[in-house]
Amino acid sequence: MSALKIMIVEDEIIVAKDIQRILKKLGYEAFDPFANGKKALDAVEKLNPDLILLDINLKSSELDGIQVGEQIHQHYQIPFIYLTAFSDKNTLDRAKLTEPYGYIIKPFEEDDIRTAIEIAYYKYTKDLELQNKGNRFAAALDTLDVAVIITDANEKVIFMNKMAETLTGCLKQEA
Repeated sequence: MSALKIMIVEDEIIVAKDIQRILKKLGYEAFDPFANGKKALDAVEKLNPDLILLDINLKSSELDGIQVGEQIHQHYQIPFIYLTAFSDKNTLDRAKLTEPYGYIIKPFEEDDIRTAIEIAYYKYTKDLELQNKGNRFAAALDTLDVAVIITDANEKVIFMNKMAETLTGCLKQEA
């Protein structure tokens, strides 16, 4: 496998360059850092990183790191890890909603970065495998000549195959 391509979004230039140095030392391909969240988001499609290291407190940006993380989560299937000096409950609660693959508290050591990246990317690949298995399972259920409706614990419909849609006259999205 080729080296992971990692994007750094960090507005403290000394910290950003140190992270870039560490990443290269660890064998990763590290893009030049972005100090601005909006510019980083604009570059995501062009650079197509495998993982993003994202500072939460971007002082020189109209978007903070959590807002950037939210955009990444909503629009791209790219794992990201937060970097921050803030570990208070409010910040952590906001960050969790964006479903990051990790959270590194500053100051950090090289091993903190290596470990977080390895765990995050491993989990990301396992999540993709699970998603693919779920898609294959749903495709198999769609071929059945019987109606299949799956609900969660609150009786909310989470899956309907095509036969169930036909027999009920209701689409999955409407159920």
